[in-house]
Amino acid sequence: MKQREMKHCGGGTEMQNGFDFVIVGGGSAGAALAARLSEDPNVNVALIEAGDRPPEREQMPVACASLQLDTETDWMFTGDPGKGGLGFKNRRMPVPRGKMLGGSSGINYMVFVRGHPGDFDNWERLGADGWSYDDVLPCFKRMEEVSETNEAVISREVRGNAGPVGVGIRSPVIPASRDFVKAAGTAGIPEGDYNGSGRHNLGGVASLVQTNTRHGKRSSTFHAYLENNAELRPNLTIITQAQVQRLVLEGEGDSLIATGVEYRDDSGSIRSIAASRELVIASADPSVPPVINFNYFSDPYDLKVIVAIMRRVLEIAAAWPGEKKLGNWLIPPMLAKIHGFVEGEEPSDALLENHALHFAQTIYHLSCTCRIGSVVDPKLRVFGVKNLRVADASIMPEIPSGNINAPSIMIGERAAELIGSDHGVRMVCQGN
Repeated sequence: MKQREMKHCGGGTEMQNGFDFVIVGGGSAGAALAARLSEDPNVNVALIEAGDRPPEREQMPVACASLQLDTETDWMFTGDPGKGGLGFKNRRMPVPRGKMLGGSSGINYMVFVRGHPGDFDNWERLGADGWSYDDVLPCFKRMEEVSETNEAVISREVRGNAGPVGVGIRSPVIPASRDFVKAAGTAGIPEGDYNGSGRHNLGGVASLVQTNTRHGKRSSTFHAYLENNAELRPNLTIITQAQVQRLVLEGEGDSLIATGVEYRDDSGSIRSIAASRELVIASADPSVPPVINFNYFSDPYDLKVIVAIMRRVLEIAAAWPGEKKLGNWLIPPMLAKIHGFVEGEEPSDALLENHALHFAQTIYHLSCTCRIGSVVDPKLRVFGVKNLRVADASIMPEIPSGNINAPSIMIGERAAELIGSDHGVRMVCQGN
């Protein structure tokens, strides 16, 4: 990736000047934000990423597992499961996090779920003005290019057809997937677009899974926004293999202002980069893995919810179409013995609860640690520090009901709107 000429400054570091915006992290939101802001040729943008360009296999959907076990592409964090995780090794929950351009959109399993419209309306009720479903819908539509399909219902009126992120249905479709949709219909869940108007159905809808893919290849935010597109712009500098060490702050008290960052490059040298406008934040000590406490089932209500979900899944399994039925539920022998479970019988709530305590996990959807209203305002500006914003999954007031990668990309798009409006940046996305 290209780097601008560096200028020497005091303190043994080198200072790079001339940027209007410095973006720390080229992941799901960061790559989208950098691409959108740099659409204005009069704006100079720097994007700093600790990882590198994705390896070639990243575009292969089947390569997810190998990417999540590679220190070059995955931070490989783990977390404390709280009351859950009783069946996990050492009671640690794996937390894969993307370490490359595209971030976790490059190592996830590509499930594309916007979330329920009510999720975003609730964000607004919690104080996130400007983040209602009506506010974020244009961002979702702008980022999507939903492929034509005869295999699933698509609500074209609320879906995008010309965005950078490809969204498609796996082809060829696995027969068991079709059977699932039929079984759900028999169990009272009609077919519909779970990323469209179907989410307004109180009973929910069933569908083949939608993934961020285009022509059978992963459509991460690197491929969607940067590759052979924004990365070629002279006003966007992408610095890879550079881990940010700290924010450069000036002033004190209520007058604190972020003026740049220090980062360590691939040679081990410490460099500084200055910004004249904004900086979309890094950990205070990047060399130490974060402490991640999931607090699973700290609220007893969560167990009641998951038991209801498990029973709904069993109902769908019982309604499986055709002659080839699903087999009996495979319950671990230890739990079956504890609860006196006999194969073929209806499982008790106590058994389902214990099963959840042993094996339930949230598939890595970390979010809400820098909530709007707690750490940042609705325009994503950090309280108490000027020229500093956060734009990633951490700003969510509450986690959406679904996989969070699509909302994370939406946050990058929405951040571009907010920053562009405040600073007069002219972007293609404006007016769409």
